[in-house]
Amino acid sequence: MMEGILRTHPALKRHCDVPLVEEREQFLRHLLRQGSSLPAVRTVAVHLLHVVRVMRLKTMREIRLTEVQEAAKRWAYYRGPHRMRPAGRYSTTFFIYVAKKWLRFHGKLKMPALPIHPFAFQLAVFRFLSEDWPAWIAVLHMRERWPELRFEMKAGYLEMGE
Repeated sequence: MMEGILRTHPALKRHCDVPLVEEREQFLRHLLRQGSSLPAVRTVAVHLLHVVRVMRLKTMREIRLTEVQEAAKRWAYYRGPHRMRPAGRYSTTFFIYVAKKWLRFHGKLKMPALPIHPFAFQLAVFRFLSEDWPAWIAVLHMRERWPELRFEMKAGYLEMGE
């Protein structure tokens, strides 16, 4: 599959020498099916190599967003044989973008829990009440009539007890 995306034999060899070839191929096929252009998929393919190398992935595992962000910073400051040109303005942003899309595709991105909304309790009560509103109308009606109902119940109890 990589043969259809990559142009040269050395590029193909680089991609096959890095772990998680099958997982990367699946994602790239997905991008092509979604309508991404071949040059865009090539760019993602190269960045996936960097993601796998910088994060030292040997197998797919759950990865937290903070781990991706730390790896992106390491990639931005990396100076070595895998860096063909200096890091650009959006190096970290694009690294995070590609890593998140790939990990999310495989269900391995572990996002932080969403913060609790300040009105979560009130919204839950509203949802609960709005689901069974006829019953709540009856409860409110009984509440309005509580003094007379209490008297009727008390009178009925006294009659039953005699």
